[in-house]
Parts: sequence; structure tokens; C-alpha cells
Amino acid sequence: MSVKITAEAFFTEKLDSSIPMLNGIGEIYKTEGVVAAEKAFATFIREGGMLRDDFFFRDDSFTMDDAKREEGERILDGWLSSVGVPMQFPGRKVDWSANPTFNKYCEWTWQLARHPEWAQLGALYRATGDERYTEAFVDYLISFYEGTEPPEFGTSGFHTLSWRSLEAAIRLENSWPKAIFSFYKSPSLSDHAITVFFMGTYDNVNRVLHAQTSHNWLVTELSGLSTTAVLYPFFRESKEWEAYAIRRLTEELNAQVYPDYFQHELTTGYHLVVLRTYMGIMNLHKRMECPLPDAFRLLVANLFRLYIRLMMPDRMSPGTNDGGRVNVPGVCRLACETFPELYDEFSYLAYGEGEEPPFRSIMMPYSGFGILRSGWGEDDVCAILESAPFGKAHQHEDKLEVMLHAYHKQLLEDMGSYAYDTSDMRKHILSSYSHNVALVDMQGQNRRAKYHWAPDDIRKLADISVEFGEDIEWAEGVYDEGFGPEFTPVRHTRRLVWYKNGYGDVKAPFWVVIDRFEPKDDKAHDYTLLWHLMPKTNPQVQGAHIDADYGDGVHFHLIGMREPVIVEGQKEPLFIGWRPIHGPGDHEHQPAPTAMYSYRGKEMTVATLLFPTTDTCPFTGICVDEDMEVRFQAF
Repeated sequence: MSVKITAEAFFTEKLDSSIPMLNGIGEIYKTEGVVAAEKAFATFIREGGMLRDDFFFRDDSFTMDDAKREEGERILDGWLSSVGVPMQFPGRKVDWSANPTFNKYCEWTWQLARHPEWAQLGALYRATGDERYTEAFVDYLISFYEGTEPPEFGTSGFHTLSWRSLEAAIRLENSWPKAIFSFYKSPSLSDHAITVFFMGTYDNVNRVLHAQTSHNWLVTELSGLSTTAVLYPFFRESKEWEAYAIRRLTEELNAQVYPDYFQHELTTGYHLVVLRTYMGIMNLHKRMECPLPDAFRLLVANLFRLYIRLMMPDRMSPGTNDGGRVNVPGVCRLACETFPELYDEFSYLAYGEGEEPPFRSIMMPYSGFGILRSGWGEDDVCAILESAPFGKAHQHEDKLEVMLHAYHKQLLEDMGSYAYDTSDMRKHILSSYSHNVALVDMQGQNRRAKYHWAPDDIRKLADISVEFGEDIEWAEGVYDEGFGPEFTPVRHTRRLVWYKNGYGDVKAPFWVVIDRFEPKDDKAHDYTLLWHLMPKTNPQVQGAHIDADYGDGVHFHLIGMREPVIVEGQKEPLFIGWRPIHGPGDHEHQPAPTAMYSYRGKEMTVATLLFPTTDTCPFTGICVDEDMEVRFQAF
């Protein structure tokens, strides 16, 4: 059964009749019919002053060029694109269930319904006044309105092809208002099209109200609701929607963000999605001169602080879980613009002005990151031990992963995300096999199988400890939740030790990773350490020593306590030795060398030396005792 708003309900129940130009519109519908009511409503939209030309695009920097003009012609000709894959719909008659991807990637159909082309058409119309763009917008609008059906109330927000709650929210906060603010005075936009647009807007509101989800989706849903309430105050329920959305958005800042500022999905990419969503809300309210509670602003400021803590020397954050790397100076510049009262806190990384952040190395005790950092310059070094909780969503099996940046090179990094499909590469990227962690009996971590999130988890301390000093610093974490489908009971403790000023006659900084394995079943096991090197580094193995060439004279040396194996581009018996190529659709991947150091025994402690250099490696070996005391062998 359809839950689309009917014309009768729209005109007689959903509009604010206290607005003079809308007073009596219900009677017009009842006595004169839908055409007359549509004309009265469209006249109000065009002339009633409720939509402002200068509002949504006051700071629009769009400029026409040949590329935009060509893209516009493609859209006029029925070409739409999703996740970087285009498809033509002749006559602009869209099949909203289509999927042209080679692997039937479900995100293509879902994201098609975000309607980015509607915003593009609007921008082109504002730049040119060409009525063809309005005509195309109307065709796509009517195609979507007539060609899809909102699901019944109670249907999960994650379900349906064109009416997931996320897409409905994105339509409300972005593509749809950008379109209507561009076209509402166009002579090619009919009374009926205006009415359909706002009836469809109400349907989108119903979807986000009756199918709320959680994590970053919920924030986007509430943002879409707030945007609608502020932009279109002529809906009878707008004030109620706005009060509800802001209250819930404030609550979510407390419910979703750890005390050390990381959003509970623990992905740098989706943290940025949440941050941008809140920024959109703040900008909207500022433009409309609608004040927000001080508590709301203060909590939003915390979202920016995360990126200072995680920044690597290349000015980027790591791409944890299903995340991408984030440009930290750009985030800090946005913080300076948004919170002038906090300018001094963010200005050093934003503009190189003022004082450095008041810390270098730091522990994030709730989200479970130990960051060992020499300073804030591009010539500095930084290593991270991730001993995080499993998080709320978008999780990878990667506890105790090590990331390392030195000599202007990302030597060990989190690979980030991959397309949300069912491919072997997607399974690989979620697993321990794609991270710098340990395997037991060639099995990875298995937190997902027993995972359960409870609201009070956001206030629990992570399994991480640190010690910071003048010469040596370390971060330590524990994984104790079982390996493989049988949850092989081995406790893994990993300590990342930074020799800040070198050791003995060696004056260059380096790192040692100490891994302790304690089986609870009193059995011997195989313990395999994975180190994912960058593509085309051509690692050379001599005994227990690996030398990987990172270019520009930088070599990365690893020395373990056994001879390693290098695996690259392997599909059987394990899919391992691959790295994603990030780009449109994120469907590509390439072989990349993975170093594997394997040990067998019961309770064991092993060490791996990580030595980046632009010179030669002075070490020939390493060993460690049960008390984690390390000894080096040097030339």
C-alpha cells in the first residue's frame, strides 16, 4: 500500500493556513479542484517570499565552463551517473531500479536516487537561464515521483531501492533544495511540478521520521528533517520538526562521540561525514538567523579536534575502518571559520600561524589510539598503534594495527575502504588479512561474530596504555577475543616502542614491535605477523631482513626473528597481497607485497624492528625475552 501524501491531505492538512496566501487553500481544493489548488500554491511559492533567491546560493562559487556545459548536455540527453558509472535513459524516462554495473553493485541503484544531477541542472540554469535545464529537471522529477513508491511505515530505513532513509535525507538536505531554489521562478516550472516537488518533499520527511536508523545515517536523517523545517516554514509541522531534529542531533553528539572526540564508527571518513552534516546545519541556521543552543556548538567543535590528534606528517589522517584519508589543514581552516573563538587552537595547522598544538604524542583512551609523534612539521615522524573497540559500524578486524610515516613516506598504513560489494577484495579489506596485525593458525580476528553495541560502550576505556619519555615512548594494546571461526583462545599483546633518539651508536629514530602470544588452551600455535608494504617497493629478503625501496632514497627495513615470506597478488589458498586503488566506484585493486613473519610455539614473545632510513640499516638482528627486553645485533 502506498504511503504517498495525497493531494487532499497536502492541501487541507499539511500547509500552514495562518500564512495569508495559504489561508483558504484547503477550500480551494475542495470547491475548485486540484488544478486550482496547485495554481494557488505555486503562486505562493513564486511570489510569497517564503523562498529567497539569495539564500541557498548566497556563497555559490559556480562558474560556467566547457566541461560543465558538456556535462549539462549529457544530462539533457538522459545520461545519469552513480558511483562513477554512467547510464543513459532515452527520453529521460528513468528506470529507478536499473543497475548497469558489471557486478550488480547495489550502491549504484541506491545512490542514483540521491539525484545529484538535479543540483547540477539548477546550477547550470542559474548560470545561463536556459529553460532546457528546467524542462529536464521536471522530466526527472515526474519520472521519480511516478516511477517509485515510498514503502509502508515501519519498513527499515536500510531497505528499498530508491527510498532508503539515507537517500531520502540526502534529497532533503542537498539536491532537492538546490534544485527548487534554482528553478522556482522559471516559466518552464509548471504549477503541477511545484506541487509534486513539495508533496515529494513531504514523502521524504515521512520516510526519515518513520524509518530512523543509527550512526552517521541517523545524523543525516535528522539533518534532512531540520533543513526541511528551516527552508520551508509553510509546512504546518515545520516548527515541530525543527525542535525534534535539533534535540535529537544534540543527543546524538553525546551518544555517538567518544570522550576523546572520535565518532563511534571509528572511521575517519564517516567522522568527516558527520562533521560536515553538522556544519551544514550550523550554516543553514546562521543564514536563516535561527540561533542554535550553545551546547550544540560546543559539541560540534569537538568533532574537529579529532583530526589534530590523528594527523600524520603529510597533513593527512589515516583511513581507519571504512574510511578515507582526510586533509587535516582543510578541516582546521573550516574550524577557524566556524568557531572564531577557537581560532588559536586550529590556526597553526590551518595557516601556520600561532602556537603548535600543546601536545605531540598522545593517547586516546576511549577510542583506543596511541599516537607517537616527534612534532608537527612535514619532516617529522609519526607512528600509531590502534587498539580500538570494534565500534558501531563499518568495522574492520584490525585491532593492534600499526601505521607508520617517516621521511615523507607513508610506510605502513591502513588501506581504508573498498566498494561495498560482495567481492573477494571487499571481504579481504574487512579482514585481518589486509592489516598490519597478527594471525593465529593463519586465522584472523573475529570480533564481528560476537559483536554487540550497548549505549554505555561510548564511555568505556579501551585496552590501551602508553608511556611517554625523553628517549623511549611506547603504546600497548591487547586483543583477547579469539581468532577464526572457532575463536582460537590466544591472548595477543602488542607493544609499539619508539626509540626517539636511536640506540647506542645509532642516532636515527626507529621502532620495535613486540608481540606476546599467550594461548589459553595450552597448545602450540602458528603466529604470523603481517606487514603490508606499498606497491612497487620491490622488497628484498636476506635472512630475517627485508629491505623495501620506497623511492627518493628512502628504504624501509624490517628485521624479525625468523626468515619471512613475501606474498603479492595471491588469491589461493588465501586472498592476500592486494591493495585497493581508490577512485570512482572504488572497484579497482592492485597487487602489493605483504611480508609474513611466522613463528610456532605455545607462549611466545617475538620482536620486529622497523627501521626507515635514507642511509644504510645498521642492524643485523633482534631478539626479545619474556619480559619484553629487546637486544639488537648491529654491524
